Amino acid sequence: MSPAYGLYNLIVSLAGPLILGAAAAKGRLGGRWLERLGFYSRINGGPPRIWVHAVSVGEVQVAAAVIQALAKRCPEGLIWLTTTTETGRRAAREALGPGFPLFPFPLDAYGGPRRAIRRLKPDLIVILETELWPNFLREAHRAGVRTMLANGRISPRSYKNYQKVRFLFGEVLGYLDRLAMIRTGDADRVIGLGADPGRTLVAGNAKYDLLMAKADPDRAARLAVRLGPLGPGPVWVAGSTREG
Repeated sequence: MSPAYGLYNLIVSLAGPLILGAAAAKGRLGGRWLERLGFYSRINGGPPRIWVHAVSVGEVQVAAAVIQALAKRCPEGLIWLTTTTETGRRAAREALGPGFPLFPFPLDAYGGPRRAIRRLKPDLIVILETELWPNFLREAHRAGVRTMLANGRISPRSYKNYQKVRFLFGEVLGYLDRLAMIRTGDADRVIGLGADPGRTLVAGNAKYDLLMAKADPDRAARLAVRLGPLGPGPVWVAGSTREG
């Protein structure tokens, strides 16, 4: 174990119970503690066996689009989703249906990642946005599991914070086989933290793919009738606007 990982695990082991207790008190974690320690029920199916992870509600919406694309590409595969929060789990159940396999994400300590990977036996792990858990990614690498960061993004503010622990995340990023970032700036920042440029690409935002899939031409036609004649040019609809 590298000194960076040793320091990380020491901090997690000491602070973990306090952090988990506070999160549980606020209702963010829910139950299913055995699963959070990696004691999952084994599931059959595949190959390929694909593990998709999303933190909460916002990431789950993107995960739904990714899962739909994966299901079309690999109809014979087994896909499951993990979430960190209970609100994310409820959103996932609503988006993916009652029969879709859902689990809480394992704690990045106390042997949770190793037990989880050994029990679920994924061939590929797809992590949404910036869920870079050091022990989880290292255990996946040790087990020979391919890993991918999808819809990756790192804001300038987050980049400054990650730079403070670059001695750790430079190693963590090395365990990812592919980093599909949203924008060129995200790709530049993750490379600046130590990611391999040869494994990093700009793939756009999967959230837009989800919105395109939900587009309803009939609804657009009805709206055009309600708005009346607007001239020959395109109509620009803006949402969630803010300064700048």
